[in-house]
Amino acid sequence: MFPIALLVNRVIDKALPGRDFSALLGAIAAICALALAGGGLQLANRRISIDAIKAAIAHLRTRLIKAQLQGSRKYYSEEDLDILHSRIVQDTFRVDSMAGALLVSTIPGTLISIGLFFVLLSLNLTLSLVCVAMAPFFAAGVLIMSKRLKALIKAFHLDFSRYSKGVKFVLGSNELIKISTAESFENKRQGDTIENLKASHSAALWFSAIMRVSQQQLLMLSGAFILLAGGYFVIEGRLSLGELIAFYAALGMLNGNARAVIESVPTIVEGFESLRVLRGILDDARGEDGNSGAKGSAKGALAGQGQRKRGARRP
Repeated sequence: MFPIALLVNRVIDKALPGRDFSALLGAIAAICALALAGGGLQLANRRISIDAIKAAIAHLRTRLIKAQLQGSRKYYSEEDLDILHSRIVQDTFRVDSMAGALLVSTIPGTLISIGLFFVLLSLNLTLSLVCVAMAPFFAAGVLIMSKRLKALIKAFHLDFSRYSKGVKFVLGSNELIKISTAESFENKRQGDTIENLKASHSAALWFSAIMRVSQQQLLMLSGAFILLAGGYFVIEGRLSLGELIAFYAALGMLNGNARAVIESVPTIVEGFESLRVLRGILDDARGEDGNSGAKGSAKGALAGQGQRKRGARRP
């Protein structure tokens, strides 16, 4: 990162004004080599991350299955099994996606951004302080919007579980529905569930898009403001053109990594909500298996997400 910025500075301030083609060629070759090395490191990180994530998710799924096999009769008589099935299957997939976002985008992007910030400090302290002044606005925006997004995602997960339960009921009780001539009633009820799912999913996706776009626009505006300040310094003779371009190149890399981190936030919020529910399921099954103790948090997580099973009651 830092070598690339220095090479850009060298090209603009020395190679081009001095008409030194060999220096230009050497700098470009070095930049290309560094870029290829960076790509290789990214692929290595992706390979290691994939292996680690899939192993962890497989272990989580194994624990969930084992917990269900060890559940007591009381546990199975009280839980809504259709909702429980949907949560175990869907939430493990969402946790998988969250882990991928963390290890592939969020953590590397954050570490690289921190490194690039120190590069910016070494290139120009004044412009770097301008970046620092803007950081709290980004952080506050992400925190505030994440809370709202979490609530929308929770509602979407609830509606998705109800939809999954409804489909399972229709498939398993198809003959009974026909004998009871309840097709119209069931079609309307499942249609209402689908409409609720459409509304909650659309709301979550729309707010997620608003969050991404607003943060991206703030990054672009901050880049434009820094370019304005840097251009003023060049005009005043306090900064060379090469130094400005080198700083802006490093800033562009920082913005790219920051954008990747921002785009991963909705996936992480959704994954943490799913992880909370799965942990509750494990605690609940373990509490029933151990004969007493307090109820785990799964019922709290699932209570608002589906009705309790009572005999042959329909979903």
